[in-house]
Order: sequence, then C-alpha cells, then structure tokens
Amino acid sequence: MPGLFTEDTYEQAIIELFENMGYDHIYAPDFDRDYTSPLMDSVLRDSLVRVNRGLPVDAIEEAINKLRTFDTGSLLQKNMTFMDYLQNGITVNFLIMRRIRLMMRLMR
Repeated sequence: MPGLFTEDTYEQAIIELFENMGYDHIYAPDFDRDYTSPLMDSVLRDSLVRVNRGLPVDAIEEAINKLRTFDTGSLLQKNMTFMDYLQNGITVNFLIMRRIRLMMRLMR
C-alpha cells in the first residue's frame, strides 16, 4: 500500500532530520558501549563540559550522579523527572571562592 507510514519509515525520517541538522548517525550494533548502563558516560561527560564551559568538574559529576540515581517513584514519575531534566536542566550546588553557587540548566 503506497503511503503507508511504518515504524521503519518513521525512524528513517527522524534519522534524516537529525543528519540534516549536523548530527552523526551511528548504527547501534556498530557502537561499542557498556550495555549495563543506560548512559554513555564519556559522551555525556564531554557534552556537559562543552555546553557548560567553566563549571567545575564537581558540578558536572553531581549532574551525572543525579541522572544515575533518581530511583524514586513509578516508571511514569521517573520518565517525567528525566524529561524535566532535559527541558529545564539539573540544579547542582558547587563552591566558587568559598561561596555556594546554584547552577541550573546543566543539560541545555
């Protein structure tokens, strides 16, 4: 049936959209990663450092730790928390010259 929109055509359309925005697509089986963790730690850490230039390593590590450890609530609540982190950032505390600074939007 022409014009049928399947999961595969949807996936290919999304891949093409992101490639047109300058992102690289890597086929999952070709990507070497630790399947015991849902996060790609090295990529995440490098990205957070790049997006949040000048923030201390402790702030980046606290954000990554928050992503790993929000275990309270139902699956729906966890998904809502993660989506909030993606949309609004993660609040972390860190010291600058002996003062506590509150930094938001570590994920943006």
